[in-house]
Amino acid sequence: MTAEKIKEEPRLLEGAQLYGYSSGVFGQILPIVLINSYIFIYYTYVIGLNALLVSIGTAIGSTILALSAPIFGFIVDKKKPSKIGKRRPFLLYSLPVLVLSIIIIWYSPAAQQFGSFNWGITLFLWSLLGLFFLSYSLLRATYLSMTPEQSQDEENRIKIGSLIGMFSILGTVLGIFIPLILQSQLENPDNIYNTPQDREFLFFTLPLLGWVVAIITILFTLAAYYSTDEDFLEVKEQSIEGIKKQKANLKDVFKNLLRPFKDQNFKLYILSILLMSIGIRILTKDLPLFMTFVLYLRDAEFITYILPLIIFAVLGFVLWSKRANTKGVKKTYVQATWMISFSLIATALLLIEMPEPIMLWA
Repeated sequence: MTAEKIKEEPRLLEGAQLYGYSSGVFGQILPIVLINSYIFIYYTYVIGLNALLVSIGTAIGSTILALSAPIFGFIVDKKKPSKIGKRRPFLLYSLPVLVLSIIIIWYSPAAQQFGSFNWGITLFLWSLLGLFFLSYSLLRATYLSMTPEQSQDEENRIKIGSLIGMFSILGTVLGIFIPLILQSQLENPDNIYNTPQDREFLFFTLPLLGWVVAIITILFTLAAYYSTDEDFLEVKEQSIEGIKKQKANLKDVFKNLLRPFKDQNFKLYILSILLMSIGIRILTKDLPLFMTFVLYLRDAEFITYILPLIIFAVLGFVLWSKRANTKGVKKTYVQATWMISFSLIATALLLIEMPEPIMLWA
């Protein structure tokens, strides 16, 4: 591959490469949504650990994710291209710790009593959550940084973005759906700790599920890895060898993170993403808890209530994808954000106590 050819032909992802790279996000979204939506129930109501300690663990993991992302971005950017690429290798580097944490986190010993302040189990959980979010941060930062280099064509990037969105929705829906399926199989989902058969079922099922999700993560990450190449970066590196590069260090990276906030539009954009992310994550984490301890759902009722999520997810993806093509990405994004905001505000209606006769299951 010559420098002239690289300059003449824009890089594209097409065919199997397009689908292979885009599907890589499925192996990222599924494990993190599953852990976010069920780790609290598992460690609080199955293992018996104090709820506050479990919550602190998830907060530690999220903090590690936020702080490590720019660090890994810096490390990946500083890496010199090799025969297997510049960013691609980091997809593989993230896998061992990520996969092990996905599996081992479900093998915790049980507490002797419900709500226990067991520091052995606490350190076990905190450590594995920290390792999971740290390795996930490396995988995610690497994957997201590859798209602009793998595709230089705007239409091709829209295709990639649409497919990534589709696989993200699939991973999110499954990540929420699986815990509700588990809840539907329990005899007393609101009193798991004191129901031996329910605890035994989850002690068997969750580790097995961890293995399945870990294998899925490996397969889809490898699909993204083998669907891309970074030979062009080697040529690019050779073509600028004589140019003096500006040195950067980690301190500069964190300092430059604040520079875009000087722009008022960027502030508003980030604020909208922050608020929307908080709302969606609260909904994702609280949905199984709300259905179990507020609605008191049982058996197939969990599935019945969640089926509309799948329908709306598919229809929503098709609708907004078409609208983005006809009305433009920016206008569509603003409209979608407003609808999400109103929908999240509307969930406050769930806090109002309803008369029993009008409840659907009464």
